[in-house]
Amino acid sequence: MGARPRLAVARATAGRPGYPVAVLRGWWIVLWSALAIALAVVVLLVVLPGEPGIRAGLRLTARTSLVLFLAAFTASSIQSFTRGGAGKWLLANRRHLGVAFAASHAIHAGLIVALAATSRGYRDGLGAGNAGALAGYAVLVALTITSFDRPTRWLGRRRWRVLHKVGVYALWLVFAAVYLPAATREPGYALPAAALVAAIAVRAAARLRAIMR
Repeated sequence: MGARPRLAVARATAGRPGYPVAVLRGWWIVLWSALAIALAVVVLLVVLPGEPGIRAGLRLTARTSLVLFLAAFTASSIQSFTRGGAGKWLLANRRHLGVAFAASHAIHAGLIVALAATSRGYRDGLGAGNAGALAGYAVLVALTITSFDRPTRWLGRRRWRVLHKVGVYALWLVFAAVYLPAATREPGYALPAAALVAAIAVRAAARLRAIMR
């Protein structure tokens, strides 16, 4: 019984050196990421009932969203430097990492709604200051919809490229507007802020390298 599943996996990954097993590619990434994040949030809500659990879930999903976004954001740049291994895997699965990021941020949005319903203070604090976050969600929805084949064909390749290039930088700015100022106040934000700066530096270096060739 054990040989047949292993044979199936071997066939699925045949001819793809350097790739992880099939369950770590493609839409499996979206499924496993969404399930893992949702399960972690449920555990937090059980262990920390009420507002503390919701706030802990918000912090968790903010981090998972950032990690998945940066993986998609830097995929082509890392691949241009490595030409294999992790870079090859990231580029091959960039679309799915992006959709996994959208799934993580959808859970994050659900927790925001839950906290607004639970905490009057938080609800009263929502307003014009959240315009950037709302714009970021609008961009994310547009990028997610056009990550599927039919909307991509309808949009056209040229407009798709413009939308996704502008969109990912807009999302980077939204994350940067949150994490970079926060890093000056709280040490816990230093690592995410550094990751954002490193990601934009990697993209800039890859672009410069391409121009100089």
